[in-house]
Amino acid sequence: RELSNVMLKDPAFLCNQGLEWHSYLARALSPLYSDIKLSLRGSIAALKLIPLRDKRWVSVKEGAVFLPGDRHGLKIPDGIDLLVVEHYAAADPFRKHLYRILGAEDFSVTLLCKFIASTHNDPRFNPRSRTNSALLSQALFLFNAGYMFSSNQRFWCVQECGIGRSSASTLYLESDD
Repeated sequence: RELSNVMLKDPAFLCNQGLEWHSYLARALSPLYSDIKLSLRGSIAALKLIPLRDKRWVSVKEGAVFLPGDRHGLKIPDGIDLLVVEHYAAADPFRKHLYRILGAEDFSVTLLCKFIASTHNDPRFNPRSRTNSALLSQALFLFNAGYMFSSNQRFWCVQECGIGRSSASTLYLESDD
């Protein structure tokens, strides 16, 4: 209750604390969350304890939260509209444990590939709204994951000049090589 009150009075309170402080907080909250007799699960889950890579702080009640990498070394690319934990926070084992028991998930490479493909094929998708680095990191992710587009799917690419956006099918020729 005290932590919640402090966070309400000073929204920047968590941001102003150091990495070690957050690690100690995670060590303190994890057993409290797990203790069914205390019934603090709802209160702890509602706290905005999770820093995202887009610099926001969220609770697990705001949607599905994902850890930034998988066991094969693939990382969620930029420009993906998911709640992704900041890398430095997920690197701390105590914080990562807390995020997991709160409900943060490892991302599925297959599902993320399908999500990227469906985003690029959505008629409302504006490729100019994504940065060059975001489109390039998405392409690299799909390549490293071994994702194969079907012939009727579109993927938007950055042209070599870095300004234009084109569908991959207009920039590259299909080949079996």
